[in-house]
Formats: sequence, structure tokens, C-alpha cells
Amino acid sequence: MYHELDRVILIDGTIADIALVFGDGEAYQVEYATPDGEHAYEDRTVKPDEIEGLYSESISGESIEA
Repeated sequence: MYHELDRVILIDGTIADIALVFGDGEAYQVEYATPDGEHAYEDRTVKPDEIEGLYSESISGESIEA
């Protein structure tokens, strides 16, 4: 189960932050940046099987799945 404010990577490659957890993790509302300009964000509700895993970024800028 993921928690509010966890940064995750979705199965489509989107990096998102969990804004809300519904129930015991039955679904999550995630927020992610869009290419529509600075400070442009969208949100959507995803099911656990749409989340690949936790996301972190190393100091070198390489993405690492936790």
C-alpha cells in the first residue's frame, strides 16, 4: 500500500505524487506535471495495478525504482 505524498511511477511512465488514498488502498488520487507550461498539473484516480512502484531520483539525476 502506498501513502499520501509518496512519489510513484505509473505503468505508462508518468511520475506522480499521491494526493489521496481511498479506503485501504483500493484507489489513489495522483497529481502529476503536464507539458502545458510551468506549474501545470493534472490529477486522476488510479488503481493499484496502474502503479509500477515507488519512484526516487539519485543525486546524479538517474531515475531509480525503489
